[in-house]
Formats: sequence, C-alpha cells, structure tokens
Amino acid sequence: MGRLDGSLPQVVYPQSEMISRWRHSQILTDLFWSAFIKYYLPNQQTRSKWQRDERDIAVGDVVMLIDLQLPRAMWLIGKVTKVMPSADGHIRTAEVLLKERTYTRQFPRMIVLPAIPDNMDTS
Repeated sequence: MGRLDGSLPQVVYPQSEMISRWRHSQILTDLFWSAFIKYYLPNQQTRSKWQRDERDIAVGDVVMLIDLQLPRAMWLIGKVTKVMPSADGHIRTAEVLLKERTYTRQFPRMIVLPAIPDNMDTS
C-alpha cells in the first residue's frame, strides 16, 4: 500500500540479500502484470458479438487505450469527447481527449473503465 505496517517487525537485511529480494519483487510485479493483462482486462472488454446487445460507448466515458507497444502501467487513460456511429447505428469509433490532445480510436482498442458514482459516501 506504500506505507509501513506497524504490525510487522522491522527487519534489516544484509546488502547481499537486498539485491535478490529486489529481483524477486520485480519478478512478482511482472507476474502480476501478466495476469492482469491476461485475465482481468479481457473481462472488462466483453466480446458479445451476435450474443446480446451491450451499451455503446458514450460521450463522457472514461476509457483506457490499449497500446501493446507501451510498457506496463503506461497505457493512457482519457475521456470520450465524440462518438461516430457506423452504418448499423453502433459506435465503432470515438474521439478521446488525452492531455489536451484529441485522438481518434476504434472501439476494440479501448476499454471502458467503470464509473465512480457521484453520490459515493466518503465517510
């Protein structure tokens, strides 16, 4: 979580062991990211072609742009500013605002992120 846990004993490791622990943490991070991409993200982008109608992407949706050329945790997140319906009436392309620039992307290269409710109780 990025903070010290007071319930755990504080241990000082020798310098020789620190490098192996760092490598181990990098391996665990790589395994987590691989599993995240393989199992979680595909579930966020359902492929229900010809099965049932899904909600089309809409203006104001927050999306993550898929770019396999970027390293982990570097995929860009933007907001849909304009949608372009195809001949069948479904949204296939959208304009996404990223850091004051607008990009046009196809829907299969976007993952709609879950919205945070406005009336969320913070107490």
